[in-house]
Amino acid sequence: MFGYEWRDSDDPHGPAFEWVDIATPQNQLPLVGDDATLADVPIGFEFPFYGGSFHTINVCTNGWLSFTSHLTSYYNQPLPNSGPNVPENLLAPFWDDLDTGATRRIYAHSDGTRFIVSYVGVPRFDTSDTCTFQAVLYPSGRLVCQYLEMRGSGLAEATIGIQNATRDDGLQVVYNAAYMHDNLAIEIAPIPEWARVNPSGGTIAAGECAPVTLMLNA
Repeated sequence: MFGYEWRDSDDPHGPAFEWVDIATPQNQLPLVGDDATLADVPIGFEFPFYGGSFHTINVCTNGWLSFTSHLTSYYNQPLPNSGPNVPENLLAPFWDDLDTGATRRIYAHSDGTRFIVSYVGVPRFDTSDTCTFQAVLYPSGRLVCQYLEMRGSGLAEATIGIQNATRDDGLQVVYNAAYMHDNLAIEIAPIPEWARVNPSGGTIAAGECAPVTLMLNA
């Protein structure tokens, strides 16, 4: 099992919100319409994820990315989830039923130190709600999701999180709950390899105690 943790910019120790504007014509992806996925977008470096390593990513109009899935799933689910329409190797900055219409509203850019996918003014399906958010990937395996302008009453109907290739391990930030607001940043990052706890989990009765070993490898 691989360990990830998350925190957001509402936490005093969380990431800073620092929107990166990549919405230029040369960064537009040829991706339009309802329920479409563009395969094999170059990341610009090897991105480690749940024990694998990936240099391309698939981008879906419905607010999610996957290193391997070519689905176009619009119906968001809790994570982890092995349902037939839930993508594997999933990054979900804002998985919801989105529809770009006939306009190219999704952008991607890599400078070798980070890879960014931005959804700019993408409407939620059959509504006037619009969403502007981005996912920023770093070579360390760190993911930062940023939310610039999230408009409408349906923002509590989305999934934010990740899950692995076998869809039995993941990290859910939120599922269908009131959470989203403008100028929010969420960081999802691997737990450092130099810190390990044994046992990694368990329960004890009230008033009892048990030894836990913390291993630090410098």
